[in-house]
Amino acid sequence: MKPILFNTEMVKAILDGRKTVTRRVIKPQPTYSPRDGFTWNGCAYGTDFPPTFRGAGYNLCCAAPFKVNDILYVREAWSELSYGYEYKADGKRIDHLGNRIKYKPSIHMPKEAARIYLRVTGVHVERLRNITQEDAIKEGVTVCEFDKEGGFYERDEFIELWDTTIKKDQLQYYGWNANPYVWVIEFEVIDKAAAMANDTER
Repeated sequence: MKPILFNTEMVKAILDGRKTVTRRVIKPQPTYSPRDGFTWNGCAYGTDFPPTFRGAGYNLCCAAPFKVNDILYVREAWSELSYGYEYKADGKRIDHLGNRIKYKPSIHMPKEAARIYLRVTGVHVERLRNITQEDAIKEGVTVCEFDKEGGFYERDEFIELWDTTIKKDQLQYYGWNANPYVWVIEFEVIDKAAAMANDTER
């Protein structure tokens, strides 16, 4: 079982059933040719092999972060209280004693605090700017009807959102205008029992 981080808005989208895919930038960026496929400095990239795989004269230097049927637990902003866990995505600000809840960053969430489990159903590589309107909807972004009347749609919202996730000094490499290669990771939500059973089988 592996962790995956999402910000609060994307956690809400997963809980609402709106988000079924996520895009993650590939680092370092590969080059592509019909003869060699995806490579970087003479080393191959891939989605179906472990990082130690050797073949076709290459050492696989960068495998996909996740593979089909991997089980992931979602790290999200959280707080551990005397009566259990609270999650920022639920919008609760005050605990049952009237104290303001201080949420911790998702990166620090331990596995035992997780409440959302995902099964990876697909992994592939594509250019960031190849995302379609339908793809953007699957990413969980939304726009109001007023924006749509003005010609602003989910794909436009995704473009704005993407650049906010990239550090300013890296926008030239991984921002929307740079059009980097990304891992496209599709998933489905599963319950904790199924996640634990699958993890035990492995």
